[in-house]
Amino acid sequence: MKSYIYFNAFDHLASSLNGILLRPDVKRITTPFLDTFEIDLAYLEKFASGLGDVSVGDAFAELRQTIAFLKSDNYEEYGNQQTRSKKYPRLRIQNAINLLEKLKGDTSVFSKTTPAEKEKRKKIETTVKTLRSQQGKDTSVAGSPSRGSQGW
Repeated sequence: MKSYIYFNAFDHLASSLNGILLRPDVKRITTPFLDTFEIDLAYLEKFASGLGDVSVGDAFAELRQTIAFLKSDNYEEYGNQQTRSKKYPRLRIQNAINLLEKLKGDTSVFSKTTPAEKEKRKKIETTVKTLRSQQGKDTSVAGSPSRGSQGW
């Protein structure tokens, strides 16, 4: 019973944290934010593992996969169904698209960008196009039931 209560509490916390990333009013996600967010997530995972029940830490699996995906330098691999199923099975296509759009950052004419940032944006744009085309074809992944009642 205690494990069930812990799991539900951590699952709610993980869903809420994931919801912060996906909120429509969050327009941009930066690398320093992701670094800090990952440190906070590692702290929560360490705390959960100290409770003595391995399954409690599973509540953070979707959030961990989301952060790993966003920190990856190879977003294109998510477009491959086998790689997606293996590395990011809990990250839905629509969420990946939304998060990549936020990671892309400021694309206005007035923003200064380095060649590395331009290359990253190009990778993101290519991946987003690929995922949007797959999303229409692969309704089983895109239309999968959402976690909890929040609809994320």
